[in-house]
Amino acid sequence: MRRHHYKAFDGSVGRIQTAVVSPGAGLRCERYSASPASTTWHDVTASANNGTATDAAIFTDFGFDGVADSVELGALDASSDLSQPFTVAFWYKRNITGVTGSSTLLGNRDLAPAGGWLVRDLSGGGLADFSWETSLGPTTNYGSILPGTDAAWHLGCIVWTPGTPNTVTAYADGAVYQTRTSTAGYNTGQAMWIARSFYNYFYGNLDTMRVYPRALSADE
Repeated sequence: MRRHHYKAFDGSVGRIQTAVVSPGAGLRCERYSASPASTTWHDVTASANNGTATDAAIFTDFGFDGVADSVELGALDASSDLSQPFTVAFWYKRNITGVTGSSTLLGNRDLAPAGGWLVRDLSGGGLADFSWETSLGPTTNYGSILPGTDAAWHLGCIVWTPGTPNTVTAYADGAVYQTRTSTAGYNTGQAMWIARSFYNYFYGNLDTMRVYPRALSADE
């Protein structure tokens, strides 16, 4: 785990508070071994839902090339069930040098039949904030939910709460960034991809992916 990332500003100049890492994750994918030849992104929870990386070099600096690098989980996790609340948390840093197309942080959206969700920008130039999209037939784009126009490390946390309406609350670096709602219903997607979707790949760095089978509170 990259300990130096675990800092969060509380809004006061020069004041840093310790980040709370909530227990009870159903999925926690990390680099488990220092072996540079490994392409396994290990789930260190009891679920053992490991991911397979397309390139072992991903583990040297957690960098993704925007072309072919990605991690695919071996099985469905809590985030595949849009009828139940879940939370997805992860560290990311975007590379904004030379980006020419849209990019996807993560998701499990399927194409046929369409289902699941993904987090990507739709700018075409790779410099828009990331949006949350879910699909059952026509795609519902929840709009901007996470910052994407800089090259800084961010702690992203997305809380999905189904209901009437469904609600997505996204936190960036410990504070609410956007809250979105929709009345549409959704299908289960496929096993999660990290740093890609059917559409495009992520160009930048990703670290320590966690999925909780519940909606984390604002304090968490």
